Amino acid sequence: MNGNLSAVSALVTVLVLAAAPSALASTEAGPSAASWANDPFDVCSKDCVLGGAWGTVIWGNRTATVQGGVADWTTVGTTVHFEAFAGSTKIDTESRGVVNSSAYGEKPYNFVIGNPDLPGGIDRVRITVCTPSPTNCGQQFNAVRN
Repeated sequence: MNGNLSAVSALVTVLVLAAAPSALASTEAGPSAASWANDPFDVCSKDCVLGGAWGTVIWGNRTATVQGGVADWTTVGTTVHFEAFAGSTKIDTESRGVVNSSAYGEKPYNFVIGNPDLPGGIDRVRITVCTPSPTNCGQQFNAVRN
């Protein structure tokens, strides 16, 4: 029995020592090594009949990368609005739109939102899809860094 216990103890020691350098490296890297789950989204204009947007918010340390696309399902045009917040303070805004002369248009996007110099960075991106009239905006979606 003691032989098996020694073998198990030796194996545990080897596993702990093998994992230690990577654990140490991640703590030495500090806050910039932090990672958060990506936030996928799929939002549309009021009643979801005129246009929509989809994609993913990829969280960074102080900013976020937004990738996806916006579609216009009519010929009136569709715009997706992105607002970045730190707490309740708006830090940055971006908009992407598409207008198509046919019955369907689509446009991809890939950009960074936020302020890389802001301590703590942004923690929320509010996404809203609108057609030309502000009254034709869909429900807001909030991607939250957590």
